[in-house]
Order: sequence, then C-alpha cells, then structure tokens
Amino acid sequence: MATAQAQVRRFEDENKNLEDPIKWPEKKENEKNYVDVFFRPPRGISLAPNANKNGSLYVFPRTAASGPILEIWVGASTQGKFADEVAKLCPPAVGPPVLSHPSVPIPFRDEVLSCDITTFDDAASTYVICIYKKENVHVAVVFHLEKTNGVVLFPQGETKASELVTKMELSLESLGVDADAAKLRRAFNTRSQKARAK
Repeated sequence: MATAQAQVRRFEDENKNLEDPIKWPEKKENEKNYVDVFFRPPRGISLAPNANKNGSLYVFPRTAASGPILEIWVGASTQGKFADEVAKLCPPAVGPPVLSHPSVPIPFRDEVLSCDITTFDDAASTYVICIYKKENVHVAVVFHLEKTNGVVLFPQGETKASELVTKMELSLESLGVDADAAKLRRAFNTRSQKARAK
C-alpha cells in the first residue's frame, strides 16, 4: 500500500515538472539500427521536434519565451563514436568543461541511470550534454540553457537542488530505450487514463 502511494506521489511530481513524452519518430521501413526512445522533457518544452535537426539530433524548442531551457536536443545511435559526434555539434566552450559520471537508481524501476555529463558555457549560454549508454545503444540528451551558473545534476551529498536541476533530473530519469521505451509508454498511457478518469 505504501509503495502504491509513493508511486502515485512520484507520478504526480513528474506531471507537475514534466511534459508528456516527446513524439519520437517511428521506425521507417527497412531502417537499420533504429532506437526507440521514451523521454519526458521539463515543462515548457515542445513535444514535437523542429523540422530541422542538429546533425543526427532532434531539436525540441521551448514553447514560450520564458524559462531557462532554450531547447533540448535528443538523439540515439548504436554507433560507438556517437558521443564524439554530439560534442562536435556544440559550440566551443569558454573555460574548462565540468565532467561527472553519476549512477542513480531510478525510483520504481529496476534500473540505474548511469551517464556521462559534460557541462560548459559558450559566449552566451550553457550546455549540459548527457550521454546515456545501455548495452550497444547510446542516447544523447543535450540541455541548451540560458547562461546559468553552477548547474550540477545529481550532486553528491546534501546539496539542495534548484527547481531547474530537479526538472532536468526528473526528465533524465524518465528516459528509456527500445523495449523499455515501449514499456514506459504503455505505463504512462495507462496512468494518464486512470488520472483522467478520476
């Protein structure tokens, strides 16, 4: 009973901070190396990508001219050099980038979110590049932010996370690929239908 209540609270917390799942392109006929992705962006981000991609990454812009997140880039690949390709899509860093490698248990999922995170500034904004690996699949989630000082995702210790960091962390914890993506999509649709029926 306590677990069920905690799951409901978690879903409510996600709904308060996150949009519905992005509209991920469906597999084309004869497409090789297709990766299905489930991902819920923070509130204020479009669910449909722009017509123009950034390299192999889909660009999801913010829906209103407010909030610190300008856009989010999402892409997936089974190629080993994918992280290097993603790094080349970003502008040159001003100052040294901050690297971290958090491994965080995802609540109510038998999975640990393990990713490589690179945070850096260019002349006018901040980038947080998150590379998630699962078996042979790599997923990139790039948060392009207004210039923001000290964005640290999944900090060690008792640091109180800002509202922005909380949203970004919840968003990353929503991530699922291939079979997990399909399972998470079904679970989200079921929970959403139940919530609407109340």
